[in-house]
Amino acid sequence: MHFFLDAAPGIDEIAVIGKIFYLDQQKKWDTIIVDTPASGHSLYLFKSPKVFLDITKVGPIAKRSEELYEMLLNPKRTAIHLVCLPEELPIQETLELNSEIKKLKLPLGKIFLNKMLFPLQISLIETSLFIMEPPLKEKVEASFSKYQKRSSIQFAYQNILEKGLSQKTISIPWILDQEINLKIMENMAESWL
Repeated sequence: MHFFLDAAPGIDEIAVIGKIFYLDQQKKWDTIIVDTPASGHSLYLFKSPKVFLDITKVGPIAKRSEELYEMLLNPKRTAIHLVCLPEELPIQETLELNSEIKKLKLPLGKIFLNKMLFPLQISLIETSLFIMEPPLKEKVEASFSKYQKRSSIQFAYQNILEKGLSQKTISIPWILDQEINLKIMENMAESWL
């Protein structure tokens, strides 16, 4: 059986879209969220029903491919939300994926930027720096400077993405692992002593 499955490119993608269609038909859930693979693989996933429809034209495979393709095209049933990091390569891939989604006439949803640094309270940092000893103060100033540079780079990439998509993005803040946060706090406490 694997020989025949391997001989039919796109069969895995059709099976995934078919499963989503099946879940949608059950009407048990208000929303079904599918975390797709990287942009290139996702694109092939979105294209597969149309490819099978073009190949088969008639018969049960054509009928099911048409149902799957109609599900993907229907903005009441489908929204493709794009999620990326605020870095050069992910931004470029997202812009390219958006272009391909438009060509396929698939409904575009929201655009999310993951791991965005949250704005720091500069006045609070300046007040804290005022009471620090010089060695610690220099380390904190250097860290704050790096943070600000990274934040401005992220903001620039956010602008590039929003301009390229003609759509505002939704920022998802960078939340460190709880264990890492605890270690940072412990290190800061030790530095203050």
